[in-house]
Amino acid sequence: PVALIAFSPFAIYFCSEVKQYSVDLLTAALLLLLFFLFADGEVSTTTLAVAGAISMWLSHPAAFVVFGCIAVLGVRAFRHREFEFRTRYVRLGIIYLLNSAVLWVLSLRALSKHGYMLAFWASDFMPRLPHTTAQFRWFSDHYLDFFDNPAGLLSELAAVLFIAGCISLYRR
Repeated sequence: PVALIAFSPFAIYFCSEVKQYSVDLLTAALLLLLFFLFADGEVSTTTLAVAGAISMWLSHPAAFVVFGCIAVLGVRAFRHREFEFRTRYVRLGIIYLLNSAVLWVLSLRALSKHGYMLAFWASDFMPRLPHTTAQFRWFSDHYLDFFDNPAGLLSELAAVLFIAGCISLYRR
């Protein structure tokens, strides 16, 4: 994962242009490293809990990395019947959920009422409980956007590779 970040021309460009993207990438890379070390038993639950909680305050996208890693570790433990690890993952999940709630109340809640930001991002947010044809069309209209500039690949190729990876995982 670090090589994808280190050699991606888009990641390098955005990190040099805007400070926040560099903090986001650094935070994501460090979190992935910590989660890999945690999975190997080289990092304590306390260290990971503190690092994950702090990271969400430094970089809002870190929440996706943290919860994604917890989900992957939890599914892996369930599939391999490693139930002794289940309580560690549940504890981490609870800590991260509580941290997210505090972050929301103290920092992010005000953004949900910020008219300019809501209008600016309105077309990019998924419709809440879609029920019209236009709202369902949002998914097909935005599917390739998700894969725009991933590690320098064409978005169409990245989308195809994503589907192939999902099929491969499903078959396992």
